[in-house]
Amino acid sequence: MRNIIKKAVAVILILCMCASFAACYSEDNLWAAKNENATLPIGGYIYYLASGYSEAQPLIADDVEVLNGVIDGQSAKDYIKQKALDYTKTFFYIADKFVEYGFEIDEEAQTTITSSTDSMWSYYQPSMEAMGVSKESFNEAYSVFNHKYNEVFYYTYGPDGDKSLSDDEIRKYYEEENFSYEQISFPITKTNEEGESEDMTDEEKAEVMATAESYKQQIEDGTITMEEAANQYMALQVLESSPYYKSTGKTATPSGDTQTAVAELKENELTIVETSTLYILTKRLPIAEEADAMLADETQKESVLSAMKSEEFRDDVNEAAKSVEGITFNDSAINLVNMNWLVTEEAKMGTSTPVESTASSDASSAVSSAANELESVPESGPETSAEE
Repeated sequence: MRNIIKKAVAVILILCMCASFAACYSEDNLWAAKNENATLPIGGYIYYLASGYSEAQPLIADDVEVLNGVIDGQSAKDYIKQKALDYTKTFFYIADKFVEYGFEIDEEAQTTITSSTDSMWSYYQPSMEAMGVSKESFNEAYSVFNHKYNEVFYYTYGPDGDKSLSDDEIRKYYEEENFSYEQISFPITKTNEEGESEDMTDEEKAEVMATAESYKQQIEDGTITMEEAANQYMALQVLESSPYYKSTGKTATPSGDTQTAVAELKENELTIVETSTLYILTKRLPIAEEADAMLADETQKESVLSAMKSEEFRDDVNEAAKSVEGITFNDSAINLVNMNWLVTEEAKMGTSTPVESTASSDASSAVSSAANELESVPESGPETSAEE
């Protein structure tokens, strides 16, 4: 009975929203803001409101409805509106820089943008449409914005940018932040007659350790390389896949037993790490070799540049966007937006941690991460029902 009542209420709310949209529909209400270089659809503005809603949730007690909350002496509604305004200004700041730097969205870029929208929309569609955001608006505020943001970022720190970084600076950062290593894995488990995995006996483990130590000595003597040792062991044991592995780790935050051990080694030193199922012969490699490869690969280089400067760029953009000029706001359309459209039954209350499984938090998390990380910049949301 309770579910039936909830469904009935939901239908009534939807009908009311539709009636509201129909009553206020106008070509003049399809956009929220514009300047000479871009237009933010009203759906994009609602998308940015959803981000502000998500950011407000963890700042409000879980026994208080978000829209009734107070954040640092400011009503939650005003807080959310301010966040949406901040995102909107950032949208136009980036649009202006994109044009200033001479960029255009060519066919290749448009294909990437469309693919991004299609991928994200398959996940966000239910929550977006429930708020009155269309796929077209989502494309503008999310995917188009994200593309422009990335282009402006890489130009800023590229050869012709205001904060151009040399290859030496990028290399220095990479070598300080990372270490390189290679390893050979020696299993210390076996398969019994029932086809189940079980631990080797101590005697069997000792034989495996002796093999690993033998290879370690040969590698240190320079008579064999790690890859050659791995291939030899693979052939002797008739393994289906290579026991060899090469990777990099973060100097400040090594992950797992192997990386933790490698981080303590000097370059070209070897050690044997024991886990519950393996003996791992590992060698720390000169990071300069990986740095050379990184600089020669544009995609890797851009990834390192992002790690270096994405936070700095985000902060610079957020600050500069506060004083962006030339935006015309469509108050008549913005004033028609009902903040209750952002609320779901599951996400109406404040929470000590961000809600990730609700429509409101799903929608806004994409915007929030977009503003906070280079790879996920807020992009336009789908049109509202008022746009249809």
